[in-house]
Amino acid sequence: MNEIEMKLYMLPRLEKEIFKSLLRQEGTVSVYEVIKDLIENYFRSLSEKISLLCKLKIIEYEQQRVKICDHTIPIINLFSDTFFPGEIYVPLDEFASVVNKYFPKIETAKNETETIEYKKELLRQFFPFPSYRRIKRILNEFVIANLVISRKDSGGKGKNLYAVNPECLEYCKDIVGRLENG
Repeated sequence: MNEIEMKLYMLPRLEKEIFKSLLRQEGTVSVYEVIKDLIENYFRSLSEKISLLCKLKIIEYEQQRVKICDHTIPIINLFSDTFFPGEIYVPLDEFASVVNKYFPKIETAKNETETIEYKKELLRQFFPFPSYRRIKRILNEFVIANLVISRKDSGGKGKNLYAVNPECLEYCKDIVGRLENG
């Protein structure tokens, strides 16, 4: 096991998720873009869970509303793989209530920023989503570990942009793939 593989293997779950986000986006991204990718990734998982629950006839989902059909299942496993330790179980009625509160807001959001904020609020109902400051600190630790490179945004805001170090990009993709599969 070489040095890069050791660094990636030892990362806690949240840091692995952030690193995988950088790999998915392929290029320089801001802290906000990493947050947005994490939110979209978990929101996609939530949407897939809704589809599964519909197929199993546990719920019905129409017009941004969840209706519980099977009251014999009081608790569902909402997320089995997040950066938050352990699986996340939620009472079915609480799940329906949160979805019914936030999905209409997401659908009627005025812009992408508002949509992302509503999705983040929805996810925060089920697990604590990391802050901007925490994600930025983790990205800066990646820079120190030489897994990621950083540069100032030339767009005038002076924020840092991050990307996986090109010297180890392909190798990192291979390692992360192996870590996920085994």
